[in-house]
Amino acid sequence: MRIGITTSSHGRLLRSPEIHFTCEQSMEAFRQGGFDVVCMDFYEYCEPGQPMRDAGWEDWCFRQKEAADRIGVEVLYAHAPFYDEHAKKTDGDGLYEELVRRSVRGAGIMGAKQMVFHPCSVSDGAWYSRRESL
Repeated sequence: MRIGITTSSHGRLLRSPEIHFTCEQSMEAFRQGGFDVVCMDFYEYCEPGQPMRDAGWEDWCFRQKEAADRIGVEVLYAHAPFYDEHAKKTDGDGLYEELVRRSVRGAGIMGAKQMVFHPCSVSDGAWYSRRESL
């Protein structure tokens, strides 16, 4: 059996706005904890100040693939940027659509076999609201 975990479960502490550990540090911690499959959560890395917003985003993806291979974890699947809050932070300038496109390309670079999209998620002010999303 293969055991997987998402990068978003390590980089942030208690869902804080700052990422405290790099993607590579998270993958190393996962491997040490016995995980061998990783979900690359691009949502985290598309936030302001994160690598998917930089001009060198593609090189960053190649470096994460190299790190995953060296560490011994497989990026089996990925999460695109999601939740309407993310789109609202970037609406009006086409950035959200570009970040989704970059994430799809990044998932391919990293060898992900599947990608998860949440096309219509709405928050209730605290977290995901099933009722509002429906």
